[in-house]
Amino acid sequence: MGSFSFDSCNTRHCDEQNKLAEISLLESNMLTISSIRTAWSRLAAGPSMAAPIVFSLLSTPVNITHSSRGFKKHMGESLPQSAGRSVVVKGTNSTQAYFQLRRILEESNFRALVRGQERFESNPDKRRRKRKERDWAIYMAELRRQTAQARDLTKRHEREKEHYRDI
Repeated sequence: MGSFSFDSCNTRHCDEQNKLAEISLLESNMLTISSIRTAWSRLAAGPSMAAPIVFSLLSTPVNITHSSRGFKKHMGESLPQSAGRSVVVKGTNSTQAYFQLRRILEESNFRALVRGQERFESNPDKRRRKRKERDWAIYMAELRRQTAQARDLTKRHEREKEHYRDI
């Protein structure tokens, strides 16, 4: 039976860690799966248990240390300053707002990014995306219908004003 322990144990759970750190060797001097799992689970527990663990089997020691992972800013090009998601419509000039939004989407390469991410999405995410796209298409069709109806009503009202101006 072989065993290992932490080189420097500065936590109050030192005895418990040493008890958990015992690794049983099989007859062929191999580590058991459960002992490797407990070692890795201790490493994943966080920086309080981040002391390096040294396995010394036969003549080849294996060092496992905890590495603190963080988020780094991507080194590629950042999005332009105008990559906001909302565009102000001034007065009734919705055409200008549409072209401004279109320019922002082209600058940020948004459609290509979404198309590239579709390849790596899981099935539930894909179903959710498809359902939302379908719901959005239904909403936009209804919005177009109501807009056309309002436009026709406005034209009709203007036409009636022209025809019955004399009365």
